[in-house]
Amino acid sequence: MHTVDKLNGEFGDKFSGKANAERAVRIAQWRETLSTMGDERFFEIMHMYLGEIRTPFNKQNLIERLSAFLKKSETQRKIASLLSEGDLEIVAAASLIDGATTAKLYDFFQHSLSPSKVYERVVNLEERLILYRCKVKQKELIRPNPHLDGIFEKFDLKKILVKNATVANENRKRGFFLTDELLASFSAFVQENGDLCKADGKFKKRAKTEIERRFGNLEETLQTLKDALENLSAIKGDGGGKLFIDSGKMRALARLPKSARLCYVCAASCGRFSRNQTARRAQILAQAIASIPPSGYTMKSLLRSAYLASQGCDDRSTPPLGASGRFARIMQKALEAENPEEARKAGGEETEESLSPVLYRLFSSAAELGLLRIRGIEADGADVFVARDGFLESLSGNERAARGLLSIDAGNSATVLPGIPFGTLTELFGFMEIRKFDTAVSLEITKKSVMRAFDCGLDSKKIVGILEENCPHPIPQSLLASIEDWQKDYSSISLYKGYVISVSGENAALSERNPKFSAKVLKVLAPSVFLMDFSGDSEAKKFLDKCGAGFVGKIGGKAEIQETAGFSPLNIYTTEHESSENESKISDTEYGQNLISGEEERSRHFEHLRQKLREMDLTKEEYECLLFRINKKIILDESQLKKESVKFAKVEAGAMDFSGKVHIISQALGERRAVEVTLPSPASGETVLTGIPLSTRKTDDDVLAALKIDGQPMREFSVAQATKVRRVYSGGFS
Repeated sequence: MHTVDKLNGEFGDKFSGKANAERAVRIAQWRETLSTMGDERFFEIMHMYLGEIRTPFNKQNLIERLSAFLKKSETQRKIASLLSEGDLEIVAAASLIDGATTAKLYDFFQHSLSPSKVYERVVNLEERLILYRCKVKQKELIRPNPHLDGIFEKFDLKKILVKNATVANENRKRGFFLTDELLASFSAFVQENGDLCKADGKFKKRAKTEIERRFGNLEETLQTLKDALENLSAIKGDGGGKLFIDSGKMRALARLPKSARLCYVCAASCGRFSRNQTARRAQILAQAIASIPPSGYTMKSLLRSAYLASQGCDDRSTPPLGASGRFARIMQKALEAENPEEARKAGGEETEESLSPVLYRLFSSAAELGLLRIRGIEADGADVFVARDGFLESLSGNERAARGLLSIDAGNSATVLPGIPFGTLTELFGFMEIRKFDTAVSLEITKKSVMRAFDCGLDSKKIVGILEENCPHPIPQSLLASIEDWQKDYSSISLYKGYVISVSGENAALSERNPKFSAKVLKVLAPSVFLMDFSGDSEAKKFLDKCGAGFVGKIGGKAEIQETAGFSPLNIYTTEHESSENESKISDTEYGQNLISGEEERSRHFEHLRQKLREMDLTKEEYECLLFRINKKIILDESQLKKESVKFAKVEAGAMDFSGKVHIISQALGERRAVEVTLPSPASGETVLTGIPLSTRKTDDDVLAALKIDGQPMREFSVAQATKVRRVYSGGFS
């Protein structure tokens, strides 16, 4: 066999660098696949494409001849002309999906083709030498024949798989979409009413009543939002059944651009994942939505686009979704289960994972939350989706600042119009109560809501400062007076938790006169007794050492506070500049105008070959075998209509040829082809069954085969007792 270095030299005139090396490896793999093939199948292929073969046989020389045949421009033109759109979809998927396997192809085409149809097309393309299988790291990969790269390079393979939509009926309705105002309003509602949910996480009856009164018919949306914020750890439980808002996580969300924030919420609404996995899902969602053209995508195209991005098929996209190891597969299975926690404990099988259900849930959630807008429907009724208005601008942080407005009346009621940044909204809503959510949010500043803000570390000066910064009109004096009074009430009884230092006379260095020390004093509790502002034991010890306090023993009390981890930024590339790069490629709308023949032309070609076949002097088996090859597009032109090639195909085995019968059944099982089985019958002498083998199992002295017969139950028969097993040639693809 040729070495990779020799292949590099052989094809170096057309390819160079990394692409040349990769292609050389694929050619070596393709040749190895042929050389390790069983003799019967190997010589059947050689006779089909090369005709008569002189003895003595030399596999390597024959492989060289077959390579030369495939590289001929006439051969490539004929192969290309017989490609249908269905053929090209399979080839494109095998080319673009990273490490394409049969399981991944089943998964990718889950919403358009059945597994059996995918299998049949893959087998057919293998017979036509367009695809081949090779083992890499114990996985059987499906790849395009490298000798046909010249054909496939002329196609925009991604456009073959991901087609732009054509809207037949426009949708004029705007529809619901998640806003920063709703996100901040619901956060304030949770902070005000912590006891919202039952043990299963669903809203209690009382909470549903309050939600309907304040938010209208948004109960299902808020349930989704609650689950998402819990999965992002922005909503937590206090251990006693009540929920509260993690202000650190909300600040981390506020630091993200608007669309990136919504992508994280949407990704988290599908389940609880590791921080890395949540970021990947948000990244894939954002990239797929940003890549939707103005004409829109159907859900099928959207899922395919996201699948390709999740597989790392583009150097600029994220790493493969959930494909980085055992833990990632456990997290993936968690999404598929009704109970994510139990699924994570029970998961972990080293199996090929299915991404289509994951992506379908992700984009269904995106449609529910309004990140996707239904632009209209296609002629067949399929919804056409586009990105919500301003998605790309807000995703990159280049969104034009809207002019939000806060107004406050003398009755302490507030109204917030859209446009105020999310971070500011969370601050404002942190000391207000939601009265009615609508386009303009109605709120009220109450003693209870302001007391909650004091609990979170705000004081009257900070609250007034936030109001003055966002309200274009003077704050009512009555409200300012109320806030001051509430501050006094709040301070009249104080409950502290933290580090208390008691200083004796010999440690005069620790006193209020020491500026370093006084900067950390929260409150003087008594003479020489201070409440200190330390975040943890480590900071306390280091600080006291700097102040010259000498030896300080073990410090108990408040645990060290961990800094809240932020959210990874979403790196999105646009596709606007890619059109010039692909101008020379054939798009999905130009099939009949370039290399590919139209359906009528292909039909005329096949009928011409069938007519030539009818004129030949052939046995029934020879005729059926060659007709089968025509229907399967294995025969490119009439020069391949040679009956000599049929004798190398095992067509029939009699009663005494046990191994031959097993071979025909095994081959039909692998290729999902029908066999005709003749069995002895006491009543009629013999019974003939025709069906597709589903499985075989060995016994001590026999092989039992299960046969799927149209319109009948599965039937198992003894191969040893069969008087004849014959391969049936039928079917084909247009």
